[in-house]
Amino acid sequence: MLQFLIQRPIGAIMSTIAIVVVSLVFVRDIPVALLPDIPIPNITVQISAPQLDSRTLESTVVRSIRQQLMQVNDLKDISSRTRNGSAIIELQLDFGVNTDLSSIEINEKMDQIMHLLPDELERPRVIKSNISDIPVFYVDIFPRDNEQFSDVDFSNFIKRTVRKRLEQIPQIAFVDMHGFAEAEVVVIPNREIMTAFNIDDQQLRSAIVNANIQLGNIILKDGAYQYNVELSSKLVNKSDIEELFVNINDRVYQLKDIATVYNSQKQRRGAFYFDRHEGISLAVRRKSDANNYELRSAIDTLFKDLALQHPEIEFHLSNDQSNILEVSIENLRTSLLYGLGFAAIIMFVFFRDWRLPLLIIISIPLGLVLTLFGFYLFDISINIISLAGLILGVGLMIDNAIIIIENIKQKNHEMELSLACSEGTNEVIRPLVSSALTTSSVFLPMILLSGLAGVLFYDQAISIALALTCSILVSYFILPVFANLMLNSNRPGGKSIVHRGHAHLIKWLLRYRSILIPIFLLLGFGCFFPFRSIQKSAFPEMTRMDYTLSIDWNEQLSLEENNDRYLHLKDHIAPWIQKATCYLGELQFFLVEEPQHMNESEVILSLNDASDIVHIRENIESLFHRLYPDASYGIVPLSNVFDRIFNQDKYDLFAHLQSTSQVNFPKFEEVETLFSALQSNYDEIKVPPLDRYLGIRINQENLIRYNIDYNMLINRLKFLLRNNEVSQLRGNDEFIPIQISNSLEMNDIGSLMESAQVLNRDRMMIPIQAFVDLAVFQDYKDITSIRSGECLTIPFDKYDEEVVNGIREVVKDHPEYSVQFSGAYFSQLALQNEMKLVGGVVFLLLFLILAAQFESFIQPFIVALTLPVGILGALLALHLTGQSLNIVAIIGIIIMSGIDVNDAILKIDIINNNIKSGMSLNQAIIDGSERRIRPILMTSVTTILAMIPILFSTGLGAELQRPLAVAVIGGLIFGTMASIVMVPMLYRFFYRGESA
Repeated sequence: MLQFLIQRPIGAIMSTIAIVVVSLVFVRDIPVALLPDIPIPNITVQISAPQLDSRTLESTVVRSIRQQLMQVNDLKDISSRTRNGSAIIELQLDFGVNTDLSSIEINEKMDQIMHLLPDELERPRVIKSNISDIPVFYVDIFPRDNEQFSDVDFSNFIKRTVRKRLEQIPQIAFVDMHGFAEAEVVVIPNREIMTAFNIDDQQLRSAIVNANIQLGNIILKDGAYQYNVELSSKLVNKSDIEELFVNINDRVYQLKDIATVYNSQKQRRGAFYFDRHEGISLAVRRKSDANNYELRSAIDTLFKDLALQHPEIEFHLSNDQSNILEVSIENLRTSLLYGLGFAAIIMFVFFRDWRLPLLIIISIPLGLVLTLFGFYLFDISINIISLAGLILGVGLMIDNAIIIIENIKQKNHEMELSLACSEGTNEVIRPLVSSALTTSSVFLPMILLSGLAGVLFYDQAISIALALTCSILVSYFILPVFANLMLNSNRPGGKSIVHRGHAHLIKWLLRYRSILIPIFLLLGFGCFFPFRSIQKSAFPEMTRMDYTLSIDWNEQLSLEENNDRYLHLKDHIAPWIQKATCYLGELQFFLVEEPQHMNESEVILSLNDASDIVHIRENIESLFHRLYPDASYGIVPLSNVFDRIFNQDKYDLFAHLQSTSQVNFPKFEEVETLFSALQSNYDEIKVPPLDRYLGIRINQENLIRYNIDYNMLINRLKFLLRNNEVSQLRGNDEFIPIQISNSLEMNDIGSLMESAQVLNRDRMMIPIQAFVDLAVFQDYKDITSIRSGECLTIPFDKYDEEVVNGIREVVKDHPEYSVQFSGAYFSQLALQNEMKLVGGVVFLLLFLILAAQFESFIQPFIVALTLPVGILGALLALHLTGQSLNIVAIIGIIIMSGIDVNDAILKIDIINNNIKSGMSLNQAIIDGSERRIRPILMTSVTTILAMIPILFSTGLGAELQRPLAVAVIGGLIFGTMASIVMVPMLYRFFYRGESA
């Protein structure tokens, strides 16, 4: 077959061009995404009840919903967190479950229980988690001159113009908003006039409600024609309310005669600041199949247009997650250029022939194009996971091309060029296929991992398998054809100094093998020592320029005071930051993972220099210690897409304390003894966040005594507390609430209660303070629940078996409580156990593949025994350079191991062939080692040189790749030595009974 292609080069080249053209046509349609479309088996139920405090909401709503949802099929775990006015129930399903069907089932169960919940409760939202839920970036917008816009006008402009234009971009699915202001109409009764005409608030309320009705559409028939007739009496603007005629006590009034109507702004519970500018933040979420580059191009074009059309407004892009994808693509480009460049240089240095580098430059892009066509066929997007596999595949493509070209050159010394191309390729293709299978066998079983890890490894495993397959196809069918066309026939040549020196080395090694083999084996098994001492992490430590400062002031602050404290904090650390963005109070985003309270803030800090984080930490600690000792805060790097996906549990360990006798977890005063006992043993245990509540208690006896209607009192309290929405203005694209209140601003509750009165059934005004008492009390800020009920959750940064046992012992002394444990440690432990199983499958596959190729049970062990030495070199290099053992470093170790295995397979294969041809054992080992020394050195040196520039580069891309480069360089230095030295000695040792 190969000889046939070599003899028909034009047909082979035309066929290749046709395949490349077809591939390029389809490659354009490959989606470019940040991550694979991962089905995250998490569903969230969000509950909004602004009128309810946390304890009432938990007891009357959340508990009932949670118990109903515990019947959902394939439910793995359920938990909830309840705060004043809102709650979140999180459902974790078994991985692989169809979340669309689960979402439908959850909605059905919500429908079944809605009649048991308070009538005024808004239907809870069921939100299915997805990778596309992670905003691809944020758009921060603020006016240059705050006097030019009112808050409501600016918010309406963003909603109606900027947001709509963003959502018109085909790649954008949804744009979320925070920091916007909402309009409302406030009706303030003239108390003197109302008293004079004996009008109460309830009559005024009823008059507005009755005047703002819409009967709907009615169909009328007129002969052969039919008409839709709209009958309505609706209020559209402020004037409609002022001109409203109302009949009260058989007298007709216009509303403006008995009350004043104002266009006002709804009381704000959240705000957004860009440095010192109040503005709006838009979270942009892309469609799952959207092309990131097309999205970014459309966004840049849109903001250029908006900047020209609206120079009075500033637009800033922040937390751009698409940069990570750009870094990955840049890594692929860098690997390709460095690999090709150094391979060309090495080929020229070893052979002094400029045509050989051209063969490398031709074959590798061909393999890359065919691999991308495979992406299209297997429906794999170009994302950071598949690109990681492609980067590995490109390196192995270069190695395969070097090995085949070098073997063709060797054969060309013995026979004519066309025959050398076919014979040289056929001689090494089988070990190259075996090497590709062994490399694939390392990655493909990773798909068996449960959960997110298995889904992520799918894209990487398939991309590596495709790259290796295409590399073999190009190396076998295309590379020999071009080699036959481009190379010149060589006269037989003598052995180089490399070959002669290596032959002497092998003879010396074989003579002293009984001493050297134990030394190398001990050296290999020494890899366990650095493995135990090296620091381990999920991802490399990267230089972070952005940090998140999360603050809970632990005081009942107004939004204005929260804002003042943020501005003071920003001024305090201004010398070390470029900018700060702050999410104050309650978040208005529709999709909220971590709800905030009004007395909380999240500040995103962009640093001038990465080292400035030390000064920022010191100054913030000093400021809080001096001015806000009760506040709690945390400074962590701004989470990127990796953090959001892989660090689902922020803490290694959670201890969940539960009551054994009560449904509700006891108040902190009751559990304080247990808590003190725990704190005396473990300093890291902090008092749970507590909230102060102002309770309004109604004296029922006095209510009856003064002949006061309960509903009248409640409506009066709503009026006083500016929470008395009676109806809505119905405009074209919005509904504006109509509020009846005593003033435009919130008043002090004490003075209100002293002066407020309510009308009784006898039409007499009675002071409210006669039957309403105010009391301040404390309760938990968050009421958390797990599957078994309410609990008090204590987080720990690190898992410690002594801590777990110690907490159990303390709780035993308090039989009215029990404790359960959860956290990232337990999920990691389960993953490690799975990894052990998968590792066993990987080793078995390696053994089976090598045993099948070599027809031997011994030779696979020869290959396996060389790997620990390379792993030792990789771990030592990581340890000495201060790198952790992380996912990127592990990929580097796999790359190194693949090259080492490739070298060992090639060497063993040619030794076997030499023995079959009649050589003695020693001569077969020496000759095989000589013939393979040059490709081994070339592939190793090429890879090492390609990695060295990464060590001296800066930026996010270099930091992501640096652990991989360090592991590959250290591993190849040791691994190449092991392949050159150990394989001949081990082969001679295991076959010592054969004739030497």
